Amino acid sequence: EKEYVFKFDIEASSRLESYEAIRKGMKVIFVNKKIGEAGQKESTWFTGYNPEFFKIQGKIFKKMSAKYYKILILQYAIRKYFLYNKEFSMKQAIKCMLNEIRPDN
Repeated sequence: EKEYVFKFDIEASSRLESYEAIRKGMKVIFVNKKIGEAGQKESTWFTGYNPEFFKIQGKIFKKMSAKYYKILILQYAIRKYFLYNKEFSMKQAIKCMLNEIRPDN
């Protein structure tokens, strides 16, 4: 039996790992049991909508579907526009997710 360990320190990372586990034929189950508590403190990974955030989102969508990732990127850019529109235009966000803009630009 295969064993797969999830890292839950970064939400995006854990979602990506879930898809990888499913793709490798592993069964992923949800267990509705409280295993701990998290305090309301400042996020250690989300630093706002920036090129790196969108780059990670693009990678997640490409891992989810190599065939349809561009559609997934487009729907995300449209659906979440109200959250990031003060920092980025929709075109900039899409370019970042397609990795056409480097984080250091």
